[in-house]
Amino acid sequence: MRVDLGDAIPAGTTAVAIGVTAADPAGRGYLSASRCGAPTTASTVNFTVGQSRGAMTVMPVDASGDVCVYAHVATDVVVDLQGAFVGGGTGSRLTPTSPPRRLLDTRVSGRRSVLEVPVPVTATAVAVTLTATGSAKRGFLRASACAPDDLRPGSGGVSNVNFGPGESVAGTAFVPTSPSHTICIVSNVSTDVVVDLTAAFAPAGALAFRPATPTRVLDTRSGIGGWSPIHGSEQSFAVRVAPSDARAATGTITTVGPLARGFVAVSPSTATCAGVPSTSSVNALTGVVMANSVTVGTPGGRVCVYANRATQTLFDTTGWWVP
Repeated sequence: MRVDLGDAIPAGTTAVAIGVTAADPAGRGYLSASRCGAPTTASTVNFTVGQSRGAMTVMPVDASGDVCVYAHVATDVVVDLQGAFVGGGTGSRLTPTSPPRRLLDTRVSGRRSVLEVPVPVTATAVAVTLTATGSAKRGFLRASACAPDDLRPGSGGVSNVNFGPGESVAGTAFVPTSPSHTICIVSNVSTDVVVDLTAAFAPAGALAFRPATPTRVLDTRSGIGGWSPIHGSEQSFAVRVAPSDARAATGTITTVGPLARGFVAVSPSTATCAGVPSTSSVNALTGVVMANSVTVGTPGGRVCVYANRATQTLFDTTGWWVP
């Protein structure tokens, strides 16, 4: 399916940040977003029958400013535009947060339907991972710059995370900040919310984005990336996800059929990749396939990938950030 972004993006756009959601699919499958005319084996979001599931991706547009979405099975598709990258522009640039930092966890602070979260005062936007957990109902999270029209749980607009009862589901968002240096998270049902900061955008930021055709650089099922036959419980390893001159990368991290409920975390690489990260990138129940976008620092083009439960792990690179 070709998606015409039309006047929603400025002239000179080379790439976009979009949220791609499968709504009530007819079977188990996935969506794959890519530049039109450049098919890829990478996936953007995975889902099961009757389940609405979304994920963000950052990807190049074609010469017409369009993107294409492939559906593995019949499903309704929702595409939400989060941002545009313009070559030679004067917009904000990215500085990765190293290591990623937890900004909020309502399991500690208490649940609210509208959460206002402080962010770095120099940021014009932030890259965050939003996780919904412990809800008794099906629902969604929406992140915004705290504009009044976005703060009503029942109001329209985009969603950033879709979740079901008892699930822990993570979604990434690029969110503009408010004049008060905050972002707001709205939930339409009662749920715990975790917010992790992975990067910030600012006019004086260090890095500009270079889009790439989505490329699989890690697959523990087949040994792509140098690790097989499975990502072991509480195991962390380094993998190259971008060229050596890249200082950050954006891609899709996928956990496939974990042996127990758990999470996978992606963080900037270190000499040993030792220790347990204080943040998470994607969560899944036993035996489920779940994917989420991540934007994270990559010293030398490498990241550390940690799993707290044994699983198969995939990473598809969609672009990287350079000085």
